[in-house]
Amino acid sequence: MSTTHYQQLVEQLKPIVNDPDFDAIFNQLTTGEEGAVRLQLKLELQRLAAPCNRTVDMRSKTTNECKAVEHNGRTHYLDPVSKIIFERGLNTYNGIFTQDTFEQIFKPDNPLRQRYQEEQEERQALQDANQDFVAAYPNAEADIDSYLVESFNLGVERHRHEERMNFSVDVTLATQKQKAIAAVTTDISLSGIRVKLKEACPINVEDSVIVELTGLIREFAFNEARPITYIVVGVEEVDGNVYWRLRRSEDEHLPEMDQFLTGFINGYKRRYKINVDNTEKTLLHQGLTLSFLPRLKRLPLFLNVRHSQCQAMYALATAANQAIVDDWRDDTNRFMINGIWRPHRVRELVEHGQLTLYCFSLIARGKRYFYSATPDELIKLDALESFLWVGQQKPSWRVYHLAYSPVDGNKALFRDSIPEQVDIASRRLAPSATTLGKVAQVNGMVVITNISDSFEQLADTDNAPESLEKVKLFAHKRSGFPATAPIMLSYTDIRQEHRFAFQTRCRISSNEIAATEALTVDISARGMRLALEQPLPLTKGENVTIDCYQLSQRHHVKAVTALQYEVVGVSADQSELHLRVFPNQAQHPGAKFFKRFIHHYKDRLTNNQSESLSSGLEVCLRQLYLTAPSSLPLFFTNKGRRWTLPLVGKSPVKTPWFNFLQKLPGSNDGYLNLQPLLRANALSDPLEPLLNHVCDDKAVTELLLFVHCTEHNGEWLLTTEYLRSSEHAKLGYLIDKGMLSGACRIIHWVFSPKAKVEAKELRAELTYLTQYAAHRADRIRETLSAVAAISDGCDITDSLLAIYGYNTAQRREAAQAWSHVLA
Repeated sequence: MSTTHYQQLVEQLKPIVNDPDFDAIFNQLTTGEEGAVRLQLKLELQRLAAPCNRTVDMRSKTTNECKAVEHNGRTHYLDPVSKIIFERGLNTYNGIFTQDTFEQIFKPDNPLRQRYQEEQEERQALQDANQDFVAAYPNAEADIDSYLVESFNLGVERHRHEERMNFSVDVTLATQKQKAIAAVTTDISLSGIRVKLKEACPINVEDSVIVELTGLIREFAFNEARPITYIVVGVEEVDGNVYWRLRRSEDEHLPEMDQFLTGFINGYKRRYKINVDNTEKTLLHQGLTLSFLPRLKRLPLFLNVRHSQCQAMYALATAANQAIVDDWRDDTNRFMINGIWRPHRVRELVEHGQLTLYCFSLIARGKRYFYSATPDELIKLDALESFLWVGQQKPSWRVYHLAYSPVDGNKALFRDSIPEQVDIASRRLAPSATTLGKVAQVNGMVVITNISDSFEQLADTDNAPESLEKVKLFAHKRSGFPATAPIMLSYTDIRQEHRFAFQTRCRISSNEIAATEALTVDISARGMRLALEQPLPLTKGENVTIDCYQLSQRHHVKAVTALQYEVVGVSADQSELHLRVFPNQAQHPGAKFFKRFIHHYKDRLTNNQSESLSSGLEVCLRQLYLTAPSSLPLFFTNKGRRWTLPLVGKSPVKTPWFNFLQKLPGSNDGYLNLQPLLRANALSDPLEPLLNHVCDDKAVTELLLFVHCTEHNGEWLLTTEYLRSSEHAKLGYLIDKGMLSGACRIIHWVFSPKAKVEAKELRAELTYLTQYAAHRADRIRETLSAVAAISDGCDITDSLLAIYGYNTAQRREAAQAWSHVLA
């Protein structure tokens, strides 16, 4: 018998050496062999299968990390290769550590060890070249885990109409395909139940299910014993268990059943506890969102798009993105960005979802004129050199990336997660029907990112190019389109006093405006809010005089006439004002009177919970933005100067960048693999020093992330690099490299300290959650307070490729190449 054949027989027979039918198989495989050979073969198999009483300790024999492995009272110290051989041996010999396994571990020419060494060398070479395999190295699951970050969906409304009580009772289910399915409820409400199945059963959402409430009928006396039809609204698997979420069919009218369940839930909810999982999730996600939105440096525009016509109706303004709004204010202080919407640009934006815009403005004869152009327009009309020469010499020169998403204005209504029948005093006020009607006209959203720093300035500005007349082709008309209304995101409570709802007639006037009738909406000791009978052209910072004549007549006081106030807020339609006493005015007759008035009538006055300067328009727009943001918000925590990334928000908009992250192993509904952001220890360097700077200096910092993917032996290799927008030479080199081979993306990140979340914004959910699970409410507070910095990333690849000279066809080809990564 040849040595090769001998070894093949040994490997073939090892797994069955201890099986009862070993002899029969052995005889069959060794038919024709000499008796001495057969004896030698059997003795060798018995030797290899014999239990080994020796301890394996690889710590002095390898440079790889060794970990302790317990087996039958012995502690072995195994490196990754030894562990794989050890576990395979246990599987082969039915849990017995054998002499064969021991010898395989120490065999120097073991193929597994050789292959592992080759992979290690290859991996080190890749790391030296700042590369890594996409989604972690093969067989290195720990790497994948280090990249997974818990995620939540932005803009998802978790509203419940009814309270659900945790209650477990037997039920019997029946579907069209299967009868008598045993299950138990996990929670119940008036019109729905959630059931846990004892065995898996095929079902689809919207299927009908017949439910017999066998446990309730057995334990409680009520007459409604017939089966009830429910509709499947969700199927989920948690920890290996299958759950169905069911809603009672609208065809089922069961007044006696409703009466019983209402009394049952109200009577037992303190004992069995209301299910507040939904409220807890909503509270956490809302708190994170509120810490992120005020730091939004990108400017969302809310559009009404009809074919090739477009109008930006509103902009969601913050202190961080106010500079973009100011860039587009004309000489009359109107926000005139609607001049950019030329029909072909609208078509391009809607079809491809993004647009690059070069812009500047100039002032002539006291009037401001705006100019805008796309790179493709300038190339087509041979006007690129002229436009850049004129524009880049202006302080107003800007380069913008526009990202478009369709939205549904009817989804702008945000409702809290608390069931409607629960009486909570601090509920959020619903927007008016007028406001909802305005927002319903919105059907698109553009998010503008200022990427001017990525554009390298012209070296030669002395020699003017020919054909400067072509620049006039890109001038905006000064009339013919409406102004856009910037709605300020201002839910941070800067007032130091409680406001109370109180209405009284008054008159408002100023040096420029005659006395006009108004009505107070709410008052505090040092401020008030007025509703005007007709809009007034007042702006923030102006001084006005208030005559509360009706209050003066009723209380016979003159202290509330001719009161001087400062305007601190004006609604979008100029029909509502916020006023305050001048900060440096110690003695104010109105402040003195209203302080006594509020103290005396405090029991009769209602603490005003209305927070929106624009009658709910701001709340609607911020909710509408969350239904389709183009960016990916990250939430960083800092404990003892150690930064971690525990949470990431997911947009419903499936951008190429987001789709790539979703394809990475481990990404699912609850987690997102962020390997491109976190690989090569990026959280320590460069992000940790940057985050320290952001929080210590209250600074906003921008960073680009270059991501490059290439194929290598059937695997995707990943190269990433962080760089500043102003590193033009390096950015140009990386872009050219990415376009030559593989596929690349450039992500624009904005890092900033978190915004303070005012308690009033979360008061309703916190109050409700505290009633039934105070420890959960405390946990939410701790999680939100631990967030120290936030960042949001937006894919600006197409704009940067355009800036660096790549034409439309090349940019489309680059997008196509990226879609093939991990396909």
